Amino acid sequence: MLLSHRDILNERQLECINSHLLGLVIKICFRSLSFALVRVIIALLYINLILLMIDKSSLSTFIVAGATGLVGRYVLKQLTDMHSVSHIYALSRRENDINSPKLDWIIHPSLVISEWQVLNPYPKYGAICLGTTRHDAGSKEGLEAVDVNLVVSVAKEMRVQGVTHLAVISSYGANKRSLSHYLRCKGMMEKKLEDLGFESLIILRPGPLVGQRAKSRLSETVVQRIMRVGQIFMFGPLKNFIPVKAEDVAAKMIKELVTEDNAAIKIINSMDIWRNI
Repeated sequence: MLLSHRDILNERQLECINSHLLGLVIKICFRSLSFALVRVIIALLYINLILLMIDKSSLSTFIVAGATGLVGRYVLKQLTDMHSVSHIYALSRRENDINSPKLDWIIHPSLVISEWQVLNPYPKYGAICLGTTRHDAGSKEGLEAVDVNLVVSVAKEMRVQGVTHLAVISSYGANKRSLSHYLRCKGMMEKKLEDLGFESLIILRPGPLVGQRAKSRLSETVVQRIMRVGQIFMFGPLKNFIPVKAEDVAAKMIKELVTEDNAAIKIINSMDIWRNI
């Protein structure tokens, strides 16, 4: 049977229409698939971002002042070994030999944070391990300049940078009304820090410290030896005069900071340090 010219034209038109329809269907399917793929990629990126935020929120950021001193050095070393710590800032007059990818040194002669990189994470936890003696300071005024004024100034700096939980090394027997100038300075420092309004303030009051200082203190060495011999006769509160290892003080300091109990101000004596380590 022969097809007419009109039939042939209709067939060609039909083929053309079918071809266009098929192309349109393919385009629609491709676009739908592309949109679906894009949505899946966006969803995966969003999930990864959420997981990253959760992971970061479980880590801790610290700033440590006095990181080259006896206790501060141990604090810094122990923090660098902790997997739960993401970043550490060491505020110091000089660096020491401790290195870590998560450690940044902030060097300033007056322990001032002169600038802060916007992209750097802000610290939540602060540890102040500063202190001197009248002999090293040269006078009563020099001692007060370090043990009171400098400590308080550094605490204020930390608070500006976001620190909400602060721990500080004081001394057993600290009292702003003490007859001892050294203990009176420690007591004055504690009171000034309490007035700064941190969410949590942890005051550690160790007795004689045991550890290798960069510069040995004769008076401290003598006291350590006397107390070590006489500790068998120490009972009750007198146990606070038993020499305590600097590394144990550091460990207790970090532990109390990250525990975050409900106490706004917590005082830890020497006996509490070596008894719970």
